[in-house]
Amino acid sequence: GSAPDMHLELEYVYGFHANFALYDVPNNPLVVGEHVAVYGASANVVVLDAKANTQRIYAGHDDNVLCVARGPLDKDGHTIFASGQTGKKPPIHIWTLEPSGCALLHMLPEDAHERGVSALCFTPSGKRLASVGLDNHRTVVVWDWRKKEILTSTVGSNDVVYAVGFNPAVEDGDVLNIAAGKAFRLLSFIEPKTKLDELKITKKNGILGSAGFTAEGRPQVFLSLAFSKAGLAIVGCQSGDIVIWQGHHLHKVLRDTHTTPVNSICLLPSGDLISASRGGNIVKWSEDFEPKNTLQLTNLTVGFEGDPGAVCIAATESGKRVLVGVTDGTLRLVDPSAKGPTVKGDVWMGAHQEGELWGLAAHPTKANLFASSSDDKTLRVWDSAQRKPVLATELGKASRCLVWHPAGDTLAVGCMDGTVLFVTAMTGKTEQTLIKREEQVNDLAFSPDGKYIAVAYNDGGIDIFSASELKQVGACKGHVSGVQAVDWSTDSKHLLSCSVGYSQLFHAMPKGGQPLLAKETRDLDWTTWSSPLGWPVRGIFESGLSLSDVNDVSRSPSKSLVVTGDTYGRVRLLKCPAIAEKNEAVWTKCHASFVTKTRFVADSSRVLSAGGNDMCVLQWKLVSGADLTV
Repeated sequence: GSAPDMHLELEYVYGFHANFALYDVPNNPLVVGEHVAVYGASANVVVLDAKANTQRIYAGHDDNVLCVARGPLDKDGHTIFASGQTGKKPPIHIWTLEPSGCALLHMLPEDAHERGVSALCFTPSGKRLASVGLDNHRTVVVWDWRKKEILTSTVGSNDVVYAVGFNPAVEDGDVLNIAAGKAFRLLSFIEPKTKLDELKITKKNGILGSAGFTAEGRPQVFLSLAFSKAGLAIVGCQSGDIVIWQGHHLHKVLRDTHTTPVNSICLLPSGDLISASRGGNIVKWSEDFEPKNTLQLTNLTVGFEGDPGAVCIAATESGKRVLVGVTDGTLRLVDPSAKGPTVKGDVWMGAHQEGELWGLAAHPTKANLFASSSDDKTLRVWDSAQRKPVLATELGKASRCLVWHPAGDTLAVGCMDGTVLFVTAMTGKTEQTLIKREEQVNDLAFSPDGKYIAVAYNDGGIDIFSASELKQVGACKGHVSGVQAVDWSTDSKHLLSCSVGYSQLFHAMPKGGQPLLAKETRDLDWTTWSSPLGWPVRGIFESGLSLSDVNDVSRSPSKSLVVTGDTYGRVRLLKCPAIAEKNEAVWTKCHASFVTKTRFVADSSRVLSAGGNDMCVLQWKLVSGADLTV
């Protein structure tokens, strides 16, 4: 069968992570003007206009975006950005931010780095770009990015490179400063005298002396970097110290202000500096390095344990506010001059922040509402029209699935310990708790008449309960492996189930028992279809795609489309029924992780997708072929 005459347009990304723990790399946001943030989220670079709460999204990457750098303006006055990702041979993307969206200029050759690009920075003139790889030597490459040519490359460090930056005060050449674990390095680039000469590099290590050790005598670990107006390099340390360098010589050490790792430092237009620590302290410093104000971030995220830490900061262009990436999964705008001792800030983005994200459910009648739940033990209800959270509540348990009652007033949440929680959607209060088995709940489904709920477990069992009293009224037999999907017939008299072993069974409801013969249910109408098996979806498997590659299937409420999420991070849209041997699909890849769930909203106008490890929910708009723009 042919592909649908429409495509998936990425409309909004719900999610932000302050650091990439797997790669030991901070997710440093950028600020354009006063209310626009630029940051990596899954396989995307998000340009968030916090004032209008809209996003322009650069979706050209195919793996985790680790870093973004701001460059010069193009001839039309649009800002140029560079972004890097993970991957065996990771490309660097050069793109422009335009009023209508993000446009790719070109990609730099993929063979320059291995494993990933962890840091990027343009020279002060914008003429060149430096990139740092995730290989064992943290290779530093200097590019003529307009010509897509490598000018030179060298070993950066055998330790982790946490921060890099060109000193803007150096006038007789470009000097790259590197904060790399226990080393502070300067790479000076000497201009070629003729066109035949190459760009040369001279290296100098910072003379550590006493700066190489904490007050307790332990070696310093250098984590962050900024420059004063006078060109001094300000380096934050794991100990909480701040070390100041003039060239490669030690200038000063600031101690006793921070007691936890100084993860980020930025310069304000006034010349003042802001430092932020893992313990959540934000300190404003004068140009003479005297502390002017100290603030402590407070916790704003349900389910987050401990004090929120500041991992990355960036100043607005006026310098009146700083944008802070926080360990509790929030991106906040903070006034560094506010009266303390504590500060909350304005949340620009906040979402799930721990483990994997599996729970995703669209409201049965309201197209603007959906809910999500994850390993971070929280449940969140979102308004897709306003693009903001309606509710966030702590569950106390990690979850794997959730579903709305047909009336739209209650959410059932299936947890990893076998518990099912029944939560009032608009208050977040858990009204009832069901515990039948000590097995992970893989899927849940209310009957269309709202009288029953089917609970599918990882041991192959399916239990049927009355939705009002939560009394067990039936149990389904037949599966020998975990059940991954259950669907009800429209008359609430039959249940379809599919296991991770790819057996599909049919059951009489509500008693269940032994499965029915398939021919007994051939002409039934099904309210939903989430099984990867069966006549309506038999053509969803393209060449090379196996049953184990498809993690989730969702049919639209209109029953004319079906969407799948797979292990490759792709969301695929097909016509329904997809009955040809291999139906053509419209697909896109904007998740950096396996896709755990896909769902249509109630009016079939949008698709939602959840990424497992990237912890992001992506909101897609269905755009018909007639509306496509070239």
